Amino acid sequence: MSNASGLKNEIEAAIEDWEEEADAALGRTTLTKEQEIEQAEEIWRSHRQDIEDYLRRISRETADVNDDLSQEEKDEILAKVKDLLERYRH
Repeated sequence: MSNASGLKNEIEAAIEDWEEEADAALGRTTLTKEQEIEQAEEIWRSHRQDIEDYLRRISRETADVNDDLSQEEKDEILAKVKDLLERYRH
């Protein structure tokens, strides 16, 4: 597996973990909508730095490998992050 592919898999796994944790936390409670939003924002804050670090790493490290992730693959990862942000911030 190339360095770039490994990073892509690592990022996607981190996003999935974050999403599963948020879904599980929100799904097992009987919170008001406001409390759900607060809890989702707290989960986001707890994972935000990790996700941002992964995105910085992929930008930095894929520049150093021969089989870079394609722009389409990078856009796909960023779209997943954006989708999760929208889902859990509103």
